[in-house]
Amino acid sequence: AFAKARIEEIDMAALDAALSRGEVAVIPGFQGVTLDDQGQQRVTTLGRGGSDTTAVALAVALHSDECQILTDVDGVKDSGGQVIPTLTLEQSRLLIADGVATGGMQAKLNAAG
Repeated sequence: AFAKARIEEIDMAALDAALSRGEVAVIPGFQGVTLDDQGQQRVTTLGRGGSDTTAVALAVALHSDECQILTDVDGVKDSGGQVIPTLTLEQSRLLIADGVATGGMQAKLNAAG
C-alpha cells in the first residue's frame, strides 16, 4: 500500500505557531496516507525515500529557496561508475531515465526534483 501513499497536507498553522515561539519543530517524516480496499484513508509509510520526500514537501510548504538533503555517500555514480559529486536537476532526471539511478538513490533524486 505504501507505493501509492501520498502526503495530503502539512498543518502550517501548527508549524508556524511552534516556530514563532522559537521552538524547534520535530516533524515525523516518512508518513503519508493511502486508500484501503474500502476506499478509506489510512496512515502508512511513504516507502523508499519517504524521509526525503517529507523534507522536500516541508521546503515547498515553507516557501524555502532550497532543500538540502544530506547523505553519507560521496555522490552518484554515472553509467561508467564514475562518481558525480553534485548534480543538476537535468542530470538527475537523465540518470533516472537511463536506469542508472535506482532504488534508494532514485527516490532521493525524485524527491529533489
